Amino acid sequence: MAAASFGAGGAGASSWTGAGAASQYRRAITCFNQALQLDSQFAEAYYNRGRASANLRRITDAVADLVKASELYLEQGNTTPIAQLKQDLEQLKPQK
Repeated sequence: MAAASFGAGGAGASSWTGAGAASQYRRAITCFNQALQLDSQFAEAYYNRGRASANLRRITDAVADLVKASELYLEQGNTTPIAQLKQDLEQLKPQK
């Protein structure tokens, strides 16, 4: 795992450091879960849940969500986020 931290996106994300960060990422994941219950095709929710999972070192969950987001973005014809998704997935590869 690369040392780089993933931002959760949105306003105030840069202040998510220190002891409270894990709690905030867990709450964010709960919100993304709720959004996905309402719309299972919401690519951005998968993307951001994946980034929050990465920050919690839940690598398997993070990779699954980032791959799903990538698939949905492509299905929806939105290729803009794909380059960033590839970079995020690359950072999650184990270091050799």
